[in-house]
Amino acid sequence: MTEHIEAFVASAAEALGGDRERPMVAVSALVGAVALSRVIADPARWDAGERQIQHTSRTPAAARWPRW
Repeated sequence: MTEHIEAFVASAAEALGGDRERPMVAVSALVGAVALSRVIADPARWDAGERQIQHTSRTPAAARWPRW
């Protein structure tokens, strides 16, 4: 399984120009989103969560999290 995940992250890294951090975050978000979609029964709640995931994945990290 690890090899498949690493290959998926490598493929995402190639698509994102070689960056290694963003692809790992993207793959983690995708896996988490699939898991959440299986347990959230209310479609409206899932739609709101999905919109937030999309927004967060498109917003640069520096704009999302303050530097401490």
